[in-house]
Amino acid sequence: MIIIVEGIDRVGKTTLCEMIEERYTVFRRFRDDTKYVHSHLNREVNTEKINTLQNLIEAGFIDDIILDRYHITEFVYGAIERSYKNVDMYDIDRRLSVVGGPDYEVAEPDDLDNVDSAMMIDNKFHTDVVLIYVVPVDIKTSSGEHGYNLERHLKWYNDFYRDTLIKNKITVDYETLEEALEYIDELLGIEEDSEEPEVPEEPVEPSEDEEDEWVESVEEIHKKFANVVK
Repeated sequence: MIIIVEGIDRVGKTTLCEMIEERYTVFRRFRDDTKYVHSHLNREVNTEKINTLQNLIEAGFIDDIILDRYHITEFVYGAIERSYKNVDMYDIDRRLSVVGGPDYEVAEPDDLDNVDSAMMIDNKFHTDVVLIYVVPVDIKTSSGEHGYNLERHLKWYNDFYRDTLIKNKITVDYETLEEALEYIDELLGIEEDSEEPEVPEEPVEPSEDEEDEWVESVEEIHKKFANVVK
């Protein structure tokens, strides 16, 4: 499963990633914070890196990873902070939407040159994509902690999330992060722990007095029964 966590700064994305790693130990978080001086270089390099990562996902080489920011962040921050609109991210979104779908097939070894077949993934379940969008509880608080107004960023994120083609998606905030884990549980088919059945109490051995009383009661019953028979 590929889990994509998106959202503006200071909303709880890192906290959520840590929660996912702790709950599902197979997942590992990945985030690329590399920045470049020239905006045009950011666009070219970021597009190539995301496209390469996407190719690896589609080929089945990447599994059980948490992408702490991905294509939506590149689109939003590229447009607002780096002066370019990276429309290639719409295509990445489209490609993500079909990964793990009914018509999706993980690449076979014969499809690629010099590929070790042992590295290929043949279980489509592992290629499902989940988009978790973390929104601010209060945009003014998030903006203040970040250092400048993030309202414009939030609007762009909202618009892209509204139009995403990815089917498995959920919106949470810092106070409802646990709902994201419940959603992942649902997708993975993990049922909530049922209540443990009550364990019957161990039988208590009767005391000597209680045992004597029981013996006397039985003897009396036998005597009464004998009288009836006579």
